Amino acid sequence: MKNIPDDCTEASLIEAFKEFGEINQIKIFGGKKYATVSFNKQNRDFNSHDVFDKIDASKKEILVCGKSVRIEPFIRMRPRGA
Repeated sequence: MKNIPDDCTEASLIEAFKEFGEINQIKIFGGKKYATVSFNKQNRDFNSHDVFDKIDASKKEILVCGKSVRIEPFIRMRPRGA
């Protein structure tokens, strides 16, 4: 997600995303104002893209520390020649 508040914490991200599935990992890149939230694939057969689709379909505004954040799916780039 992008546009995370400067005071964003792992706990605030867990609170914002826990309803969408079991969270596996959170990484916060504070200087760049973005974070990633990974969900367990085994949890209700969701993976990160399924969760993104669920959030997008809900049209729900996601608030982290009281501020709206922009949600985008993670796109893993394949190495050249792969």
